[in-house]
Amino acid sequence: MAKTVKFNLRFGDTPIRTIEDLRENFSIDDVFEYYSSGLLLRFLQLRGYDEYAAKVAELPSSDNIDDILVGLVKIFIADTDSSALSEHVDTLSECAEIIKLENERVAFWDKVRNDRLEGQLMVIEYIDVYFNIIKELIANKEDISHIRALTGELLNEYAPILRLDYRRLFNDLVDNEAYYPVYHMLSSEFFREKWINAEGQTLEVSSDLYVIQERINNITASICYPANNLTWLKKTNKIGDGTYWEDIEDSGRNYMILQVQPSADLRLPQTRQEFPGRTLSNNYPLFNGIQYRHKSSSVFLYYVEV
Repeated sequence: MAKTVKFNLRFGDTPIRTIEDLRENFSIDDVFEYYSSGLLLRFLQLRGYDEYAAKVAELPSSDNIDDILVGLVKIFIADTDSSALSEHVDTLSECAEIIKLENERVAFWDKVRNDRLEGQLMVIEYIDVYFNIIKELIANKEDISHIRALTGELLNEYAPILRLDYRRLFNDLVDNEAYYPVYHMLSSEFFREKWINAEGQTLEVSSDLYVIQERINNITASICYPANNLTWLKKTNKIGDGTYWEDIEDSGRNYMILQVQPSADLRLPQTRQEFPGRTLSNNYPLFNGIQYRHKSSSVFLYYVEV
């Protein structure tokens, strides 16, 4: 049969072995702490102080700390000295306030820890959804309507990640030949600033902007040829004599120019603003509708709807 091991309480540096030790060294702080942990009741039971144990066990379960503190003083002090309870009133009040503040402090930091954990879980889920959107972009890389919806979601909901991840995102798309998503993203101000040198700055060849735009230009050169049948790549096939404007796309939709014959001209249908072809290739300008004037029968206007 297992032997029951008795233990001592400790008030500061003083060991408490008997009920007399407890009374002589009575500290409401220590007694309440042992009461709250259940060790006070266990101590009394193991030491054979059944009467005291019964009184402690009968203390009302109450959120009012004052009631519990008064009850403990009555059990261990006031039953032998009727004046002792009044002597402890100030101490009890102070103790109750300290315990209340301590409980509030513990509850506050518990909430902070729980909120922090909840926040960490939310961040993990947020990042997971972001990477799932990227996977979906790649899996549906030629589905124009799908790409538009996903790109809009990225820009509207995940800008904080995009500001840190735009290089890796670009390389991920290109490595998976998701070229249309790249061009569609370039229609947004955010990605134009991150991926192409729209301002014509002088760049170091090692800079992110230079490296990314060079990759985009190489991709554009590799896909812009007459026999390419990419469903999202648009091209002209009209013969012109350079004297009149042809309506290629009506206004009301946006298009990005990828490459255009240097001798050709483009014009915006609504404003009639003209643009020499030699200024447009590899700059990826956006047009609302397209009018085209040229002197060649060769197909040399490539663009995408964005």
